[in-house]
Amino acid sequence: MSDAVLHTATGDTWKVEGDLNYATSARLHESARAAMAEQLPGSVDLAAVERVDSAGVALMIDWIRAARARQQNLTLHNVPEHMRRIADLCGVAHLFKS
Repeated sequence: MSDAVLHTATGDTWKVEGDLNYATSARLHESARAAMAEQLPGSVDLAAVERVDSAGVALMIDWIRAARARQQNLTLHNVPEHMRRIADLCGVAHLFKS
């Protein structure tokens, strides 16, 4: 298992790498909230995400909701296939279209 890392210093695109799971999503949620207070991203690149569970999917939904609350769009890029499958099973796959 690898820890999740959030890279926010690339303009309006954030990059996430590592595992998005129960163990890492809470910490990533806190660091993202602090960064979102300054500026919401326009997109999140998930190409470097290795493993995902439902907590990782929930984290992405939370980020999408935070953007919508500010009348902004958040686009997810390079969504891993296993994340798409979980989102489909949860009935939220429409949120993960890139």
